Amino acid sequence: MRDDRALLAIETGGSRGRAAMARGGSILERSLAVDLNPNDTGFDLFGRRLGSLLIPLLAHLRAGQHSPMLSSASLDVVAGIAGAGDPQIMERCRSILERLLKPYASRLRLKAMTDVGALAGACIGDGTGIVLIAGTGSICLGLGKRGGRRVRRRVGGRGSFLDPGSGSTLGLAILDAALATLDGRMNEEVLVGLICDRYGIRPEEIPPRFLPPDRREVAGLARVALEAYAAGDSFARAAVRSSARDLVGLVLEVRETLKIRKGVKVFASGGLFASPVVRRLFSRNIARRLPGARVTFVDDPLMRILGEFTKMGSGTGS
Repeated sequence: MRDDRALLAIETGGSRGRAAMARGGSILERSLAVDLNPNDTGFDLFGRRLGSLLIPLLAHLRAGQHSPMLSSASLDVVAGIAGAGDPQIMERCRSILERLLKPYASRLRLKAMTDVGALAGACIGDGTGIVLIAGTGSICLGLGKRGGRRVRRRVGGRGSFLDPGSGSTLGLAILDAALATLDGRMNEEVLVGLICDRYGIRPEEIPPRFLPPDRREVAGLARVALEAYAAGDSFARAAVRSSARDLVGLVLEVRETLKIRKGVKVFASGGLFASPVVRRLFSRNIARRLPGARVTFVDDPLMRILGEFTKMGSGTGS
């Protein structure tokens, strides 16, 4: 990356947004723990939240005389936006980004794509492989080559409650079991107790706390599932195992479409994979279903994207 150029990487999702700006080996980073999926927030709230995330970083571009690290108004941006797979949604998000960024840069180059597309670009590049993101929602993207041309296949990403193996679907299973216990149809007192302890509520307060189901709130119950799993609760253990199998199913579907026969490279990222339990179950299932596959867990996708596009230099141009 040239010395007169700043690079901004942006990653948005259903539970938080992150951004990092780099120049000359120095990095400024910022995180915002709110929903930043335009399908859930609407474009107006998405734009306001995106501004809250970015403007404190962008202000450094105007502070050259005070900040030697960022003295240039030349800015290259790569943005990975969850929920923006539809071209019309992506175009609206791109317009919002341009409106926010242009006042801070005399020369702006913006490359906007989905979150899974940005991570695939950083992890796979021009090669062959599969990227899986599992957090509030889940989405899987594979890139390959066939007959000398580039092919891709994406599954999932339809909306968190519809995404197999996602934190939202896992959390919803836990909520259903807790509500069934309150109704006397199940006996999952462990789950009810863990929910009450985590949120500081009484059992009778669970329905008004989580209904109607908000995807970010429900996805948070995935943590309860993992706590109950560790405590040996049979329902939670079955639910977490099912989630891991569903995530492997996404990988298998992509792999079959792309006809990757051996040496599959799988890059897994997202909040669910922060759990050693989910990592272990996922790895075991992959090893059984795809012998020889290599799984890499990407713990910090934003920095992976920032680092790759820094190395690519002018390749960030749109």
